[in-house]
Formats: sequence, C-alpha cells, structure tokens
Amino acid sequence: MVLIRRFPSLFFTTLWLMLSAQAIAAVVAEVDRLSIGFGETLQLVVRSDQQSSDNPDTSVLAADFDVLGSSQSTRRSIINGRSEISSEWLYTLAPKREGQVVIPAIRLGSESTQPISIDVGPASQTSADAAVFLKSELDRPQVYVQQQAILTLRVYHALALGRGANLSEPSIPDAIVKKLAYNEYQTRIDGREYRVFEQKFAIFPQRSGVLDIPPSVLTATIPTRRSSRNLLDPFANNGQTVRLMSEALQIEVRPQDARYRGEHWLPANNLIILDDWNGGDTTLSLGDSATRTITVIADGLLGAQIPPLPVPDIPGLKFYPDQPVVSDGEGDKIVGSFTQSYAIIATQAGTFTLPEQRIEWWDSQAMQTRSALLPAQTLTILASGQTQTPTPNKSPTLASPQIDAPAALMTHEQPQTTTEHDHSVWWWAIGLLTTMWLASSAMALWLWRRAPQQAASTPGQSTAKHSGEKAIYQACKDKDAAATLTALRHWATLRSGQRDFAAALAAIGDDKLQQQAELLQRALFHPEGASDTHNAFATIETRVKHLHSRKNNTSNASLAPLYPRK
Repeated sequence: MVLIRRFPSLFFTTLWLMLSAQAIAAVVAEVDRLSIGFGETLQLVVRSDQQSSDNPDTSVLAADFDVLGSSQSTRRSIINGRSEISSEWLYTLAPKREGQVVIPAIRLGSESTQPISIDVGPASQTSADAAVFLKSELDRPQVYVQQQAILTLRVYHALALGRGANLSEPSIPDAIVKKLAYNEYQTRIDGREYRVFEQKFAIFPQRSGVLDIPPSVLTATIPTRRSSRNLLDPFANNGQTVRLMSEALQIEVRPQDARYRGEHWLPANNLIILDDWNGGDTTLSLGDSATRTITVIADGLLGAQIPPLPVPDIPGLKFYPDQPVVSDGEGDKIVGSFTQSYAIIATQAGTFTLPEQRIEWWDSQAMQTRSALLPAQTLTILASGQTQTPTPNKSPTLASPQIDAPAALMTHEQPQTTTEHDHSVWWWAIGLLTTMWLASSAMALWLWRRAPQQAASTPGQSTAKHSGEKAIYQACKDKDAAATLTALRHWATLRSGQRDFAAALAAIGDDKLQQQAELLQRALFHPEGASDTHNAFATIETRVKHLHSRKNNTSNASLAPLYPRK
C-alpha cells in the first residue's frame, strides 16, 4: 500500500530527471529530413550550447556519407540578463548507398550526439519537384576501337543554380576522353521553362569489348522556399544542395575491321591532305630555297593518331624537316590535324619530281577503305644566271666613228688627219663619260632618298603577302573552300609569324575571320552544310581587305616625324 502511494511521486521524479538531463545536454544533432533518394543530399546540424574551440569529429561519417560542404556559426543571446553563447556546425551530406543508413554519434570534446537513422530510397533523376534534372546520351550505340564517340550531358534547371555548381567529367579506363565545347539554351517541358546547360565529351576507346561509361555527378545549390520564410532556420542558410547522377551507359567497341588494307588503323568520318608552297612558286634558281607545308586533316581522329608522311629522298635536293605541329580542333567534335613542313634546297639544276603522298583510312560510316592522295609535284631548278623567260639584250652598243677622206689626203696628209681624229675621239669620250657620271650621280641621289621608304618593309615579304591576298580573293571568288583555306593559311602564317594555322588566326586577332575559317573547315567534311558558307567567302575577302588597309594606315601613322622635337 505504501509503495502504491509513493508510485506517483517516483514516476514524476524520474520523468523530471530525464527531461532535465535532456535539457542540459551539451551537444545535439539534427537533420532536415529522414527520408531521401539516392543521389540527393541532406543537411546535418551539430549544435552546442557552449562556445567551443574544437570542431566535431566527422571522420565517422566517411563510411556511409560524402561531406560535400560545411559551415560554422556562433550565436550570442541575453536571457534575463544572462549571456549565453552557442555554436553550430552545418554539413551537407550525400549517402553512398541505398537502404537504412545511420549517422553515427559525433563527438565534440567530451560530449557526443545521438545516432540518427536515414532512409535512402532508389536513385531519382529529378529533384525539388523536377526543378533540376540531368540527362546523358551517346551519339551511337557502337564504334570501332579508337573511333570517336560523343557523350552529351544536359543539365535542365528551372531554378537558378549557385556559383558552386559543378558537373564532374567522366573518367573511363581504357579510353581517351576530351572535353568539347558547351552550349546553353532554353526549352519548354510540360509547360515549364528550363535553362539547359549542354556539355559534350569525345571518347576514344582503346580496346574492343563493352565499354562502361560511369555516371557523371552534378552538385549544385538551389534556393528553397524555407530559406526565405525563416531566417533562423539553420538548414536554410545557403539554400538546398542537390547532388544528381546521370545514367550509367555502355557502348559496344568493335575491333579493327578485317577488310582494312591500310598500314595504320585510322577510323574517321573524312580525311584530306592539303599542300602549300611558300610563295606558291615551284620554279626556283639554284641556291634558293622553298618551303613545303603538308597538312593532314581528319574528322573524328586525334591529331596524335595521324601518321607522319615520309620526307622524300631525291639526289640533287636537300630536305630539312621542321618540327611537326599537332592540334585538335575542339568544337562539337574532334577534328585532328597534323602539319609538317620542310625546307628544300637544290644542289644542282634540273627538273625534279616529288612523289605522290597517300594515306589509307577507314570510312567508319560506309565501312570501307578509302585513300587520301596528294599528287606528285614537279620542282624546276634553274641554273645560275638562267631566267625562266630569258629576253634578248636590247641595250644599244657604241660603234667606232667612221671618217671618210679623199685618197690623196690619205696618202700625203695622213699623219695630220690621224692626230686630229685622235683628239676628236678623246673629247667625245670625255664628254660621254662626264654625261654618264652626272646620270649615275642623279640616280644615286634618287635611290638614296628612297632608301628609308624601302627599309620600312621587306620586299620579299611584301610581295609574298600581296600575292597571298590575291590568292585569297581569287579563291573566294571561285567559292572554293579548300583553296581559300590554303591561301588563308599561307597569308596568316606569313603575317603573324606563327606556323600553326589556328595560332596564326588567333595572333591576327580578328574574331570574324577566325569564325568564317572554322566554318569553311567544317564545310569540307559536311557537304550538306555547304549552304552555310554562302556568306563566308565574302566575309573572308572583306576582312582580309580591311586588315590590309588597317595595316597600311598603321604603318603610315607609325612613321617618325620629319622634324622631331627635342
């Protein structure tokens, strides 16, 4: 009976002690939600009612969670005249697996938090009511080994993404991955406007079989309604962090085709060889040099995959190869190029034939072997003093003066006549020499006055540039994309001093000219897009003329003043 009477008091005493122990707990942990989808994130806050110089030990989270971000804040409040200080740590967590995942006890100093159980459901491609989602696709289901495949990742977001948004690049064993151009545009899905960020990657498998492409991860912060309603909510300080993963993909990689006849395996969409002679002249004088530049352009191959062409070995000619230039045009796909140049110096006169150059490649679309051919080239070397079109010497010759005299005088007065004749010849010679000296002096004075103007520019470069511009104008007039690119390459490299075509255009600094050149390069491999080049030829011709006139104006403006002031 006594025990029954005392039971209410014991019950309330125990309850009061439990509530008091919870009230005085120094460290607590809370989450913003207990159920999420795999690939999504949650917010964990660790709060202490005391100011601490230590940080919570979050190493225990590494087993089941990725810590994507953290922040710390300290609050000071005065209640009934008593000052209280509390500290908070905010963590963004991403579960590493599905199922029931436990946030273990986190230790801060001598105190620890209580464990928290989180229910992680299947992965979802949508987040925040489909405000943000991620898609991935391949341009083809199967490729040959070392053939280019295009992976496209698209991020759809109806809300603004924070500056810390990050899309991971695919890391694929046994494959070369190149990041390509990105694009941004808007689209409408189910009546909702989305901003789309599109990123492409070129993938070159290095072995046959099934190639697994792992998912890419998007990590971003989006605004939430809660962040604007409750300023004291620790989970709403920086919005909601989302972590989405793209779909894992596979692609079948076939081995080298048995029907291929080439020496080097080159699976491409197209391959061409361009030839350029410095100055465009293949007729030289003995002792002069010429520079030949050969460029191989392959749609769908890396520049490093293109094999070098052999340098000819011809008696009577010496070849001095330059360092090759390898580049990858990174637009919406890889267009590799391999450029090799060599100087040619003749050691004897004559006519020489440079053999044709041929590259076998595999047309991955038509699935057959094709050949790219550079025809044989004839080089004519003239002997010293010989000209290409010799012209007869039309300069007048001076004949000795003839004096007619009677026969009698020739017999009796010959000595006197001869003496007078000698004096007249000497005076005539002196007058002629004086006239020639005055003419040569006048000519020297005229050339001396023109010397500063001629020193301002190198005649050979000026002539080569002028001929290069004329070649560009003619090729643009003929609407010939290959000829226009060849002439433009020669002109740009000569003007900028850069050997690489892309570097030469970049050094010139004309964006419109560079864009139209890239357009012509793409048109070489896509005949169906030839209509897009309708205005490219006119634009290139206009820009080259503009650069020519601007160069002349700059040269005139940069001349030193005739009478400089001290």
